[in-house]
Amino acid sequence: MSSTLGNFIISDNITLDVPRAGFQCIQIGNTIYAIGGRLSKDINTPVSSISHASIENGSIGNFEPSSDITLDVPRADFQCIQIGNNVYAIGGAENDTSLLSSISIAPIISNPCFLSTTEILVDIDTYKTAKDIKVGEYISFFNTTSRVTRVIKSKIEDYEKLGDNKIFKIPKDFFSHGLPDKDTYLSGYHRLIFPSKTGFLGVQVFKCVPETNIIKTEKELLDITGENKLYYYNIELENNGFALVANNMAIESYVKS
Repeated sequence: MSSTLGNFIISDNITLDVPRAGFQCIQIGNTIYAIGGRLSKDINTPVSSISHASIENGSIGNFEPSSDITLDVPRADFQCIQIGNNVYAIGGAENDTSLLSSISIAPIISNPCFLSTTEILVDIDTYKTAKDIKVGEYISFFNTTSRVTRVIKSKIEDYEKLGDNKIFKIPKDFFSHGLPDKDTYLSGYHRLIFPSKTGFLGVQVFKCVPETNIIKTEKELLDITGENKLYYYNIELENNGFALVANNMAIESYVKS
């Protein structure tokens, strides 16, 4: 079967958050990023700002500002490319008369992917499910707190193709008594944080939990959550090296570069 492109029409339902020209778009996971370019308020001055929109049901939603990430230098009319776990912003213009030869690099950061019903510690003896945590709230870890900068709800369209990023069941007391303190479901790429003689050690779930613990089908997960669609929740925090606590286990969270 061959495919062809149809005619374009203006969408009445989705827009950029601001008019933007000379920018780049890139898809990372279930999010589209609009990076740099020029804004209508000063068409000759490139900007470093970034906006993002989520992809759900095969379509993108409205864009909103990505207040926690920017280009390191303003760029317009440049190129973006993803190679491995990095995105490169290449060349472009820094104003209406000067071009750039520099290249900027941003890492693609993996965040814990929680099921909607995963209970996360937000304060002393206070838990919220992943689906109920909101941007702007503060999450406690030991004697510090960190603000939630983004909660990304990603619909999983084809669970069977996720490989190591499928959900692993970590049974209650799997690592030791009370760790975790109840059955926990976490995607395989992400790291559990354990105390060690030199500080803390992070180990990816799929390296410390056997493959026999993988939840094989989407139906099994829907039975666990009681929902009719499968979603992963990514919770991003503003503090470097911060962790979330789910069912008494410390789990690596968003780390700014």
